[in-house]
Amino acid sequence: MFFGLRYMQEGYGPRETWQEKMRRCLSAGAHFPPLLVMDPIVARLFVERGMDTKQKLIDWCAANALQPAREYWDDQWVQTLLRPLAVAGVEPYAGRLKAKPDEIAQMFEPNELNIAVAGCEAQGAWKMFGARYERTISIDA
Repeated sequence: MFFGLRYMQEGYGPRETWQEKMRRCLSAGAHFPPLLVMDPIVARLFVERGMDTKQKLIDWCAANALQPAREYWDDQWVQTLLRPLAVAGVEPYAGRLKAKPDEIAQMFEPNELNIAVAGCEAQGAWKMFGARYERTISIDA
């Protein structure tokens, strides 16, 4: 597997302000959908806050990963990696390219987001990695 890291955000909790913190972290990497890795303590705290499945948290993150179209398209990596797809008519990028500069754009689709629970209940910490993932196939001769 190939893993090209672009950004990382981290936190503890979720605390009372988890939604605001997550929104800020999600907007930090408009071009690479995040992988959210959390300690089991954090996973339980999300369950207590109504996010009792990974899919519910993924859907919340997708719905709250928002940026004005101007900011989204001003990112050099979005220009390099995603604009060619948008110009070629590939959705959802083509729709984002048609947005007015101040129009709010959804940065990620739910199927692009990933969540993993890992660790040994040590800190109640989470990390959000923005990266490009490629699966490779190994052929043994």
